[in-house]
Amino acid sequence: MLIRDLRQEDLYDVLYFCKKFYKKAGFEDLGKLNQEKTLQYITSLLENQMALCKVVVDDDEIEGFAAFALTESPFSDEIIGYELFFWLNNKNAFTAKKLMKEYEDWCKEKGCIAIRFGSIASLEDDKFLKFLTKQGFSKRETFFTKGI
Repeated sequence: MLIRDLRQEDLYDVLYFCKKFYKKAGFEDLGKLNQEKTLQYITSLLENQMALCKVVVDDDEIEGFAAFALTESPFSDEIIGYELFFWLNNKNAFTAKKLMKEYEDWCKEKGCIAIRFGSIASLEDDKFLKFLTKQGFSKRETFFTKGI
């Protein structure tokens, strides 16, 4: 599998991953997915020096999509990297590790002091948590959502 930068012509392919994520995360009860808005958001990431967008390609088919961004810590003047999108069609640990390494290297280049990686509560099984821990991540926060 090849990991490469996201291109403009990949946008509709990665929208597929966004739809899968939205459904798997259970966000459908928080509003209908707006595909145009999602495409505009990803396009804005492509044009932003503070974002990194990658796709995983196998036999000329996109099999995964990841996007990361930088933000200033709300508690200090330091920069932190954070994961926006991370979806692979298959659970290939080697590819996931390679993609996470690119994320970490990019964040180091940009002067980050830390990187964040989110997870979907319904997918937080022991295997996934062990994988993240082996990659050097430690659980610091859990987010809860309530529709109102």
